[in-house]
Amino acid sequence: DCSTNGLVPHPPVKVFDGSKITLQSVIACQQVWSAAVIAHVENRGGDEDAKNALCTPAPHPETAEDFLHGLAVELQNQVAWA
Repeated sequence: DCSTNGLVPHPPVKVFDGSKITLQSVIACQQVWSAAVIAHVENRGGDEDAKNALCTPAPHPETAEDFLHGLAVELQNQVAWA
């Protein structure tokens, strides 16, 4: 049976934490694009706080309200990228 939810909710954590990078969506519902953005931010360098400011996690939605929250986080990230 492959009908299980592969995107169960997890509490967001900092993407950059010392030598650890936790992949998670920074663009709502776009896991692969988010991974590419995180890789780009890591490659650019800079301090951990600055990198985390560009990569606030946008949690995967379970409800309509979750979707709106994730979209708001994504838009904040886009403003930070500009």
